[in-house]
Amino acid sequence: MHRRTLALVALLAVAADRPPAEKITPLPAVWDGVWKGVCQLETADGKKPQEVPMELHVGDLAGGKKTWKIVYGSGERRQTRPYELAPVAGKPGRFVIDEKNGLLIDYQLLGDRLYGAFTIGDSVVMARFERQGDGLHVELSVFTTADPRKTKLTGGKSEVASYRLTTVQRGVLKREKAN
Repeated sequence: MHRRTLALVALLAVAADRPPAEKITPLPAVWDGVWKGVCQLETADGKKPQEVPMELHVGDLAGGKKTWKIVYGSGERRQTRPYELAPVAGKPGRFVIDEKNGLLIDYQLLGDRLYGAFTIGDSVVMARFERQGDGLHVELSVFTTADPRKTKLTGGKSEVASYRLTTVQRGVLKREKAN
C-alpha cells in the first residue's frame, strides 16, 4: 500500500475508536431577536415601584450558542451585560449562561419557559423568561437568606428554612426586530 493509503486507514481506525460526539440542542430560533420593554422593580417594603427600560438581545453564535445580552436603563444610565447562553451537550433543554466574568448560571427550558436560580451573597435569585404570545415575560424574584424562618416537621426530624422576598423585577418585552 502507498503511504497515503496507510495514513488514511490509520486515521479512520482512530476515528472509529472515538465515542460519538454528544448532540447539542440549541435554544429554539423563536427566541431570537431584540426584545424591548419596561420592567417594574417592586420591593417588599412597600415603596413605590420603579420602572426601568430593559432589552434582551438573542442571536446565533457558533456551536449552538446564543448571544444573551441584557441591557438595563437608557442614556447615561444604560448598563449592558453581554452574556452568552450555551446548550449543555447531551442534555436537551439544559443551558448555561456565561456572564463572561467567570460566573456560569444553569438554566432549564421547559416548554416556552427558561428557569434559573442562583445565590449571590445572602440572596437567592429565581429567574424566569417565558415566551407568551408576542411577548417575552421576564421575572426575577430575590429572597434573602439572612434570618430565615426555621421550622421542624411535627414529630419528625425534617427542618425547613423559608426565606423572605425582598425584590421582584417583572416586565413584558416585545420583539422589536428579529436577528
